[in-house]
Amino acid sequence: MCAKSETAAPTTIAVRFSKSQMAIIWPGLAFVLSAYRMRQQNGTVPTAYPFRVNPLPRDFDSGTFSSSMMEQFSLLSAKLKPRRGTGGSLSLTVFDLRAAAFSARTTVKLHRMIIREGKHSKDGAKRRSDDDRRKVQKEAKTRKNVVKALEHYMKRATRRFLAVRTPDEFRALSKEWQSHLRWIQFHLTYFKSTRIFLSPMRRTYQTSINQLVKMAEKAILVRKYQLPDPASLRHVIRLFVSYSRRARIGQYHHRYMLNNTGNRFAQARLFEFLEPRLYLRNTK
Repeated sequence: MCAKSETAAPTTIAVRFSKSQMAIIWPGLAFVLSAYRMRQQNGTVPTAYPFRVNPLPRDFDSGTFSSSMMEQFSLLSAKLKPRRGTGGSLSLTVFDLRAAAFSARTTVKLHRMIIREGKHSKDGAKRRSDDDRRKVQKEAKTRKNVVKALEHYMKRATRRFLAVRTPDEFRALSKEWQSHLRWIQFHLTYFKSTRIFLSPMRRTYQTSINQLVKMAEKAILVRKYQLPDPASLRHVIRLFVSYSRRARIGQYHHRYMLNNTGNRFAQARLFEFLEPRLYLRNTK
């Protein structure tokens, strides 16, 4: 929609970006487009909001995808790419400038995520957290200055747009842009890791399942069988616990097993439940 308006009438203004400004805008813009391509191929991206893990309320607005607004990011990328290392003068619309401001904010979030993941990696102890913190703070300050400059350009670009198009058209496009931007924030650039808080009962249940899985693995290996698929084994263990709770198993129920995880007799009784429900292959 924006691209058509630009060809129909001059709605662009002259903008000049420095090398440092481009260094803040370009990484975020490149990430948005690469994440979008990944989502098209795989259906989701690691930096999206975890909808399956923590579903949002039905009436929650997570934005609406707009192909024309996403095309605006692609057009901006084509304009900035030749000047991403040097800066330079460009002709941009108000929505180009909005995309650039969003990209600048995304760059800082991206670098924060990279540093956060690095601290949790094996070599995280070798990283200098103070230097990382100062680097992010410096980038955040630069980003604010870049966004402030972009907002100054946006006012000029908005006046240029309204000189050619009607206020109703601008409001409609702005509403479409805001909804699409919200879609990007949830589906591409959420970045935050969602912690799953288990209730005490659920945590106890998970611990019991883990202990019984280890016990079952020992029983299977002792009998010279190959370990089955982990998901299949956990499924049968959950079934064993479910049968135990419904008194469908005799005295050798799941609590007996948990109290005798190292007992060979108890392992044999658990194996008797597992064997007919798993396709076990002999290693002999």
